[in-house]
Amino acid sequence: MRAFDCLIVLGGARPSLEQLRDLAQAARWVIAADKGAEYLLEAQVPIDYLVGDMDSLPPERLQDPALAHTEVKRYPTHKDGTDAMIAAELALALGAGSIVFAAALGTRLDHMLGNIQILYKLHRDGVRAQIVQGRARAFVGSGCFTIEGEVGDTVSLFPLGRAHIADTSGLEYPVMDADLPADRPLGVSNVLTEPQAAVTVENGYVLAVVPGED
Repeated sequence: MRAFDCLIVLGGARPSLEQLRDLAQAARWVIAADKGAEYLLEAQVPIDYLVGDMDSLPPERLQDPALAHTEVKRYPTHKDGTDAMIAAELALALGAGSIVFAAALGTRLDHMLGNIQILYKLHRDGVRAQIVQGRARAFVGSGCFTIEGEVGDTVSLFPLGRAHIADTSGLEYPVMDADLPADRPLGVSNVLTEPQAAVTVENGYVLAVVPGED
C-alpha cells in the first residue's frame, strides 16, 4: 500500500495479521483505539498511541510488555465522542494529512455508521481518509477523484445528502449530469471497466465503496 500518515485500528471485525502488518509498515504513526490494541499486539505491531475508555480491551493486555513505549491516553466511559473519534482527533493533532482506519466495520452497525461520519468530517477538513477491511474500502469524495481497483470490481456511490455527478469514466454504467438522490440507492453496484475510474462531483459529497467481495 502507498505510504500514509496514520493507521488507526478500531475494535470492529478482526483484520488479518498480514494486512495489519502491511498497513503499519506504510504508516508514520500507529494509533490503537481500545480493542484495536489487542489486534495490533497479536500482529506484533508496535503501537505509538493507545486511546479510549478501555471497556473492550482485556485488562491484562494493558500490562503487555510490548506497550512499554506506547503513550496511553485513557478516557472515561461517559464521554462525548467515540473512541474512533478520539483517535481521529489525535491523528489531526499529530498533523496527519492521510489516515487509514482498520477494523472499522462489522461488529456494530451504530459504530460503523459513526465511522463513516468520521470519514465525512475528515474529508471536509482536508484529510484523505479511508476505511480498509480485506479488499474492501470506503472513502468520501467530492470534486474530481479516482477509484482504483481491478477490472470487474464492484463500486457503489452513495450521496451524503444530495450529490450531482457531472461525469464519470471507467465505469460500466456511466453517470453524466445526474443527481444521486438521498432517498434512492441509484449508485449501487457499478463496475470498474478500467483499473482506475474517475468521478467528478459538481455539488455535494459521495461515499465511494468498493466491497471487495470474492
